[in-house]
Amino acid sequence: MNYKFFTKNTKNKKTPQNKAIPGRESEMIQGRSGGYMFDAGIWQMLRRCLLIGTAQSTYYAGKRELTEDFVSTVQEAVAENPGRVAEEILYASDGRAINNSAPIFALV
Repeated sequence: MNYKFFTKNTKNKKTPQNKAIPGRESEMIQGRSGGYMFDAGIWQMLRRCLLIGTAQSTYYAGKRELTEDFVSTVQEAVAENPGRVAEEILYASDGRAINNSAPIFALV
């Protein structure tokens, strides 16, 4: 097995955070801070929203903006597969979420 990728000099191949990785632009999205990150997908975002909720602001977004994003994520997921959304709500409200306000909000 070849392990050169561990020791290969990558100084010239670093990509700044404000640019997408060359060749992987279709997999990445730009975040609120201006940096690029990999797109988690609708189902991972739904699970994150259900488990963490939107009660606390973040450095780059307030509670209201986070809640609006949560609502649009839930609506998009329900349009795609309502049964899976119900399963995700059950998963989150089985003691895994920080509190049950986000799963209840999604259920409503």
